[in-house]
Amino acid sequence: MDPASQTDVRPRARRIVPILAATAILVAGTAAHAQSQITAKPLPQETCTDLAKTASEKTGISVDTVIGDAGPYMYTNVDGSACLFSGTATGLDTSLSELAGLADAFEGWTRDSSYDADAPGATSLTLRRSDDWLGISVDAEPPAGQCGDVMLSECKAPMKEWMWTFTGMAFSAPSGSGKPTL
Repeated sequence: MDPASQTDVRPRARRIVPILAATAILVAGTAAHAQSQITAKPLPQETCTDLAKTASEKTGISVDTVIGDAGPYMYTNVDGSACLFSGTATGLDTSLSELAGLADAFEGWTRDSSYDADAPGATSLTLRRSDDWLGISVDAEPPAGQCGDVMLSECKAPMKEWMWTFTGMAFSAPSGSGKPTL
């Protein structure tokens, strides 16, 4: 790999390593609860649309939704179909810490903190409503070529210039099928 390529990879690697470590811890913690494969069914389209609207309003990211292949999208033991959410934005004047209350925006859903994972520039969470599951991930990345030599918390690039990405999925699991596994 030439030296110019290495400089571009290192900042991303510094952000991804903590995410991978958090994921490994979560996988180990949920392995004891691992169940057989869960065949997901998408929530009604109206519910998917409402969830995307709520996510858009809370984050400022225009979130779209489609019904698509559930696995493995966010959880390793889920297949079938689900509402898939995605969106990107720049120009937001917010921070991940300001999005800490994201779960509260989804009325009727309860946060399952055993799935929470935070890393520099990223956060993910899982919500549950009876047999319905909603997984959300939001990450922010500074503009290309900026902040490569500093930790994200020390990055001086204005948040309005950062690229924000929202991904998620929502589905209904058969009653008694267990919990999804990261």
